Amino acid sequence: MRLNPSQPYNNGSYAELLVFDAFRGVEMSEAICFNSLHLVSHSEKRMGELDFVLVCSRGIFVFEVKGGRVYQNKGRWYSRSSQRNHSIENPFNQSRTALFSMLNSLIEKGIKLANVPVGYGVLLPSTLRIEDSIEYDSLMLGCKSALKGFNSWLNNFIGYWVEKVYSPVTLSINEISQIANLLRPGSIFNEKEKGALTCIEHLNAMQKQVVTSFVNEQRIICEGAAGTGKTHLIKLISREFVSPEEKVLVLCESKWLKGRLKSELSASNIVIATINSLQVESRRSFTSQYDVVIIDEAQDLYQSNKINILESYIKGGFREGRWVLFQDLLNQSSFFDSPDYLVIEQLKNCCDVHLSLDIAYRYSRVTLNFLSNLLGSDRIATKKIQGPDVEIFSSSTVQDEIEQVEFAISKALKAGYRYSDITILSSNSFFDSCVSSVSESVLRNIAQLDDFNVKNMPLPEISFSQLDHFKGLENKVIVLVDFDEKCLDNTSKAYVALTRASERLLVVWASGENPIPTLYSRPEATSILDEHSESVDMTAWQEVLDLTLLFEECAALIELSAPAPICGYELVCSDAVVSEVELAWPQSKVCIFDDRAEKNTIDKFSSLGWKYYQAPLCEEELGEVSNLVSH
Repeated sequence: MRLNPSQPYNNGSYAELLVFDAFRGVEMSEAICFNSLHLVSHSEKRMGELDFVLVCSRGIFVFEVKGGRVYQNKGRWYSRSSQRNHSIENPFNQSRTALFSMLNSLIEKGIKLANVPVGYGVLLPSTLRIEDSIEYDSLMLGCKSALKGFNSWLNNFIGYWVEKVYSPVTLSINEISQIANLLRPGSIFNEKEKGALTCIEHLNAMQKQVVTSFVNEQRIICEGAAGTGKTHLIKLISREFVSPEEKVLVLCESKWLKGRLKSELSASNIVIATINSLQVESRRSFTSQYDVVIIDEAQDLYQSNKINILESYIKGGFREGRWVLFQDLLNQSSFFDSPDYLVIEQLKNCCDVHLSLDIAYRYSRVTLNFLSNLLGSDRIATKKIQGPDVEIFSSSTVQDEIEQVEFAISKALKAGYRYSDITILSSNSFFDSCVSSVSESVLRNIAQLDDFNVKNMPLPEISFSQLDHFKGLENKVIVLVDFDEKCLDNTSKAYVALTRASERLLVVWASGENPIPTLYSRPEATSILDEHSESVDMTAWQEVLDLTLLFEECAALIELSAPAPICGYELVCSDAVVSEVELAWPQSKVCIFDDRAEKNTIDKFSSLGWKYYQAPLCEEELGEVSNLVSH
């Protein structure tokens, strides 16, 4: 089967990647399957999108894909992911209306579809099962188990729709080609995309989609929380995927981030600017318009006056130009000025692809739990499951506070970090911060960051920065000082402050204030453990429940009195970590991956004889795990 594109480039969820891989394994030589097909003419929407469209000799079929654990309640549909429920559209209604809107468009183009089997279905790759209903046939629905035998499921699905047609006809190769080229003109393998693949092997699946979308010249809005690799993608795209003849503008709001990017992107065709310096920087480079525009921290620029200035520098403007907006609208939208939502809607209407980076690399699950509980933000997946605790230092007097700052710095140095690994952050300027009063022996090793020396980070000394300037930057150790309850009033600023550390976060609370208590565990965890306190190791299981995203699986295993696993187990070969799994029982060589784990990660465990499972687990699989690890 031919897939178009050869790599999926327009999925807002990991579920589509799983389905894409399933279609990749289908043996149907004459068929073509489209991923993320836009539909300008839709019966119910201004513009629709079809997740997957299969055109084969037996007919034309549309599939709607939903991620998370999907369920129905009182006629409404929901998806549950990372312990959060989202209301979703009825997926069967979505696929049905999309199918018939697409067929109407084909008929208008002169395609004859009399007696050609057509049909629609729903694929839920992270859902175990859905209750039966008279609103749909079970053959129209594919849950997690369907992907394990996808060829068989797909054959039964197509057979279901073929049987509904009296005297069905088959499509010839020429007819398939004609329909395919109407749906997506020039449905052939993109050679530029082939060259791109060698440069992106180290990226995760969603990051690859951003690059592939860019290679396919789509206008992209990319959402990503702190630490998900937005700035890394900007540097990669600018260096590797833009020709030297094309002029590239990399734009941001922060002068310090601009300075840092300038030091790392020095090619003559790349211009780095803030919105305020755009005119000057463009004049210096003799450029009036740019072939490609990439914006970091785009949410800071969502004001009509800023966007209007920028549009005149984009060749083709926002509607026809080539651009990528990297944003964290959910967590950082009010760091500077609140965004203009009319501007956001305007950009959405010009955008071809809206993607989300949903795996963080900068910090551990422990740090994310702290952040989630303190600010009430959603937890996201992270590659670093295990990690050091966030350390809180409190004091009753100003002198105590100063001593706590010195102690925090000393603790980081004793842990093996160098001066250059440490940045002190404050919402105050240096002279208004308690840091200015530390002892001379400490003070002589602290340097204030500014517009110029930020280009040379890491500095030889411990660096000090006011929080407003450090947006988009990071260091291994962050010592957050002058922190008080007032800092939490601006959630965006508090979020940025707490997400700059890649390895260790030390928070020195302002004198005279009590640190706000935070609980790493969800309330349900305590009640589950209380019910089984005699049959399980409560302490070990509590440590797992504090970290894992597979809460439902853990609850079921506790019910079965299974021993506690290691959360975030690292597979080590030749003294190097080669893979990591969510839950593992090393003595039994049994492990459970979350539903986002990629095949190469799983294969490394499997090749060494591990018995593996991937969430969500059915009752039978949970029973197997319990039996295997209990003996």
